[in-house]
Amino acid sequence: MRAMDHNPYQPPRSDVSDDPHGKAMPPTSVYVACGLVLGALALGLLGLLPGVRPEEGEPVPAWFTLVLVIVFGGVTVVLSLETLRGRNWARWALLAYLVLGWYLTAPDLPVNFDRAPMAAMIDSVGMVMELVATWLLFFGEGPKWFTKARR
Repeated sequence: MRAMDHNPYQPPRSDVSDDPHGKAMPPTSVYVACGLVLGALALGLLGLLPGVRPEEGEPVPAWFTLVLVIVFGGVTVVLSLETLRGRNWARWALLAYLVLGWYLTAPDLPVNFDRAPMAAMIDSVGMVMELVATWLLFFGEGPKWFTKARR
């Protein structure tokens, strides 16, 4: 006679993974959106090159700029990758993160176009890229993919 296969004292098992899509591939719009956000990050790094922005007041130490780039660039990369992996919380966190950036950047654009037109152009193009990415993540196929597993 075979040994008992079922153990009545073993707790029940269930799948509680955070990935709602399993192996489902994200739609093209989500790939494009995440690529646009990462592209806007790379474009923003060009704005840090010497001569793009005028020096005002005390120069900022290079180590401080490097720390800011690593921290905020890291947040952008992590949120973009988690969004690409289908994490709905990351999509909403990315939206909040981008909106905060627009709120901090947009008021200075008119002044920057007079003082540093190249920097203002870089900031403007980056913001447009992020706006398009947000549109792709929250309208069309993007939101359908994020909510598919919840039904």
